[in-house]
Amino acid sequence: MALPVRDFIIQRLLEYDPSFDVGSGVPTTSLMIDPQAIILQPIIDELTVVQASQSILTILESDDPDAFPEDIVDGLASNVFVERIPGAIGSDVQRIRFFRPQDFGAQKGVLIFRGATGQRYSNSEAVSVTSAEMALNQEGTLYYLDIPIIALEEGEDFNADKGSITTMESEPAGVANTTNLFGIDQGRNRETNTELIDRIKVAVTVRALVTGRGIIVTLTENFTTIVEIEPIGFGQPEMMRDIVYNVHIGGNVDVYIKTATLSDGAADFFGLEVDTSRRRATTTTVVLLDQGVGYDLGHPVDDSEVAPVVRSIDGAVTYAVTIDYEIVDNLISRPIGSGIVHVDGTGADVTGLKIFESTGDFVSARAGMILTIDTPASVAGTYTIKRKIDDDTVEIYGSFPIAAETGVDFQMDDNLTVSYEYNPVAIDVIKEARAVDRTDFTITDVPLMYIASIEVLDPLSGDPTGDVLSGVGGYGAGGYGAGGYGVGSSPDFQLIVTESTLRHSEREDNYIELADTQVGASLRVNYKYASAIQAIQAFMDDRNNQSETASLLARHFIPVYVDGTTAITYDIPTSTSTTAITVDEMTDLLKAFIDDIDEGNALELSDLIDLLYDNGATRVDMGTIQTLRGEIHNHDGSVIFTNPDAQGVVRIPDDEIPDPTEKPLSPRIARFIARDITLARSLV
Repeated sequence: MALPVRDFIIQRLLEYDPSFDVGSGVPTTSLMIDPQAIILQPIIDELTVVQASQSILTILESDDPDAFPEDIVDGLASNVFVERIPGAIGSDVQRIRFFRPQDFGAQKGVLIFRGATGQRYSNSEAVSVTSAEMALNQEGTLYYLDIPIIALEEGEDFNADKGSITTMESEPAGVANTTNLFGIDQGRNRETNTELIDRIKVAVTVRALVTGRGIIVTLTENFTTIVEIEPIGFGQPEMMRDIVYNVHIGGNVDVYIKTATLSDGAADFFGLEVDTSRRRATTTTVVLLDQGVGYDLGHPVDDSEVAPVVRSIDGAVTYAVTIDYEIVDNLISRPIGSGIVHVDGTGADVTGLKIFESTGDFVSARAGMILTIDTPASVAGTYTIKRKIDDDTVEIYGSFPIAAETGVDFQMDDNLTVSYEYNPVAIDVIKEARAVDRTDFTITDVPLMYIASIEVLDPLSGDPTGDVLSGVGGYGAGGYGAGGYGVGSSPDFQLIVTESTLRHSEREDNYIELADTQVGASLRVNYKYASAIQAIQAFMDDRNNQSETASLLARHFIPVYVDGTTAITYDIPTSTSTTAITVDEMTDLLKAFIDDIDEGNALELSDLIDLLYDNGATRVDMGTIQTLRGEIHNHDGSVIFTNPDAQGVVRIPDDEIPDPTEKPLSPRIARFIARDITLARSLV
């Protein structure tokens, strides 16, 4: 509050001489007091402002800190060498499709396009094309022209999804339609006073990559796309990269980073091949019922480095190659003279629902062996032996259809486990191709966060056929099935993580394994990746920036994708239907709220309900919002789920972390990301 100069002068005069006449109309008032008040008041006001501008606390205590003059706050920030993060304008490539080839041209900034919520964009460069040139760009029955566009204003409100900019102002003749090709995520709001002051609080520290706070300050100042950072180092339970011979030796820091958005990626592959440079270990079970017949192991065996191991199901017996079995490609067989248990029997008896008897035939019987009955039909089938009672009698799992039968013909065979290595049909996920001949089968956009879909392509035209591979199988589900072939239902593909301590970083060397039936196939992989991580890692590796005391690895937070199995439904009054925000806008608000949850906090469904009510909903279907769940993609490639508890709270697990483990998980290193969430509204 400014000092009232006139009152101050009068008070000082009366303190000096209480009898001094300071009334109105007297010469001293009109000739001395009033002129000085007029002259000094602006100076006092300016001094008051200067005084206020010397204190961040004063700015924060004002009615609206963000309304305080930015130049004053910027001046305070400069005292600790912090600069305000400016806003940014997003850009994309816009495809204009024409019914037929034609000459077309436009000066820079003349073409205006509109997004789904009215955002406006213009061409950032002049464009000129002849009909002959346009004729070379054909998409189906239409012809197209691609031009760069930029938002007309800065800020996140002008970010747009792929394919959402579909309106063109003053549309030229001959235009069929228009869409943006990639999506816009570079738009950024100008940093507010409050946000800048929050950064000032942590800026007074070592400005280098040697301390946790120094890492946070240095990276956020150099990379404005970073939303949140959490360094994890020696002694913290989530750190697994510093283990040598089961001992944590330190010297490593995992810098977990969350960026504003994930980027879309797509890559086409033609004529997929078996990757003979990779070997994957697996185990399968097989019963060699007939001598000399080959039984499928699932994959052609690669025994160049590790020989297959064939054991009885209980592990008690290890069989010898050539003598007991033979393997050719993907087939295993039992030769003449094999020691693998095989017994043919006749005239046996079923003497109980679980009891089977045949004199002297069960000397070699063990738990897990397979009993196959051909006749009579009343008990025909395949059964597993539970235990050997004596040399004449065994007990089975389950039960026979009837409790008594005679004259039974059967065979008993060892149930085998076969451990072996094979060469997968693979698409590599790595920053640079592992070899020249793998270039055409490599995704270099790393870290890859999840696979959205894999489409089958026509090998001649390269266009999608409409068929999509299934990524759900094993014990996992979602963007890629997690779980081995032969565990549950087999997926068509799955992401294989080769080194869990490098997952979600630019150094990951993973691959997408496809079923053997995909050899020669042509596919398009659609995926999401954290495009900012590579530049951040390059900055930390630069000799001018890197830490001399630790190896820093930039990793995206473990993603917890929030999906809904059904549309969240809500009501709005019919009277407000024309003014209420659209379903798409409400969906964007909901997703933004989930994405903004920081510091590993839980997702409370009640907060989402409040958000819907605050934006015009009069009723929310509780059952539909309870279908939201979190899909956690662990470092080892496995997938687990976190569902709402009884209080309607979705939490990131905070259990004690085993040491060591390939999948550390805690609220410190995992963050929610809204993904497949849809809304539907009704008018009431």
